[in-house]
Amino acid sequence: MRDIKLHYGAGFINLRIPETNVAVFLRPGQSDDALETVGWKRILESESFLRFHHEIKDRYLCVLLGDGTRDLPLEHVLLHILPRLTTCRQVLFLVCTGTHNADTKANQHIIEQLESLISQACLSDCNIVVHDCATAHFINAGRTPQQTPVLYNSVIQDADLFLVLSDVKPHYFAGYSNPVKNFVPGLCAYSTTEKNHSL
Repeated sequence: MRDIKLHYGAGFINLRIPETNVAVFLRPGQSDDALETVGWKRILESESFLRFHHEIKDRYLCVLLGDGTRDLPLEHVLLHILPRLTTCRQVLFLVCTGTHNADTKANQHIIEQLESLISQACLSDCNIVVHDCATAHFINAGRTPQQTPVLYNSVIQDADLFLVLSDVKPHYFAGYSNPVKNFVPGLCAYSTTEKNHSL
């Protein structure tokens, strides 16, 4: 088990995470090359990634990506991940904008990067969608116990599995941004985000 101490409020909380679930642990202030130092080889040969690779075979995978306002070195990550997705039946890349503008130069750049990398990786049945919280077709999944309406982009409805590519960093009112953010607010209607964030 890996013991990880996280700063929380005026103190700390401790997390105990099984070693098999930890590919790399980065601390603030470390070099951007820290992930490279640990090595993609170790990550892609880890038990959890091998299990994931087995699960995606002949299935419809939805890859959730942050939009152009995020810091994740997307091209670098995709360069290593995309060649491992060739066994999928179909892949949808969804750029999760949340309430951000969908039509930006940065998001267009992400689309261009994806198209180039998809071609290099020889992925066949792929689609790229940039989420728009105002104009997308939404599915109403009801309400949470806090009465938040759960309206999500219908493009994900047929996906068998999700792969979330995300950074984790401090967030000014949520504590930490994390992969869950690619779902809410990432691919939800404005009303869902508005109510969720009001809590």
